[in-house]
Amino acid sequence: MKDALQLKKEQRIASFVYSGVALSLLQYVPLFDGISAKIIKETSFCVGLKALGGGPARRIIVRNGALVLEEKERTPTDITLLFINPGDMSNLFRGMKPRIIPIIKTFRFKAILSDFRTLMSRLQYFMNPDEETLEQHFSHITGLLIHSALRGVKEVAEQDDYVKARVDNIPDGEIALQVAEDPSLETRMRKKGRFFTILPGPWGENPNAQLIFKTTRAAHDVLKDRQNAMIALGTMELAIRGRISMIQSLFPILDRLGYYMNRKGEG
Repeated sequence: MKDALQLKKEQRIASFVYSGVALSLLQYVPLFDGISAKIIKETSFCVGLKALGGGPARRIIVRNGALVLEEKERTPTDITLLFINPGDMSNLFRGMKPRIIPIIKTFRFKAILSDFRTLMSRLQYFMNPDEETLEQHFSHITGLLIHSALRGVKEVAEQDDYVKARVDNIPDGEIALQVAEDPSLETRMRKKGRFFTILPGPWGENPNAQLIFKTTRAAHDVLKDRQNAMIALGTMELAIRGRISMIQSLFPILDRLGYYMNRKGEG
């Protein structure tokens, strides 16, 4: 049985994974969702999310018709959601009830919280779509899955010492996830030292390594665990190009990401 110190450590890492993935995805939903886009267009606010006990401190900024994730505590907040511990932050993004202390700095706090909840609910709507929504927004939803996979890898690679040796073996450079039939879905992960940056959109320069899905359907099925990646490679639905060792080094990190994403409720 794991000791209390190890459980707290994993709880902290999980909070980075859940918050990093969800809050980064919030930036892309308004690009194709009218309800989210209306909120971004008509209001402005800054909501901070901070977990006590060594968890993340991040901010969602809505301003000038755009939504931006701020990784550091720079912009003054209208509201800060202070979580009792990192596990409570994870619970928010798992759809469970967290323990939160709201720190309010504006009389508009009710409207801001309502808008923030709507933005979060729209993300959940597209990440867990019904059949009609999936069919209507299939390409966009697959794009969210691609981004979430790379963002999750970034969080685990930067926070979890368990995969440090694997991360150290990945040379600096760029890894691209691409869909042959839809180049607009390309997303890259740039490694420099111990840190990773996620770069959305197609780029002109060639990446060091490429993971290329033949179709959007193939990408969706692999990323939703409906198709095994090795089988997809065997059937030519998935191809690896460039520095294969860079891609191979990602698989243990992806396994570790799955471990954190499948954790039960925290407390």
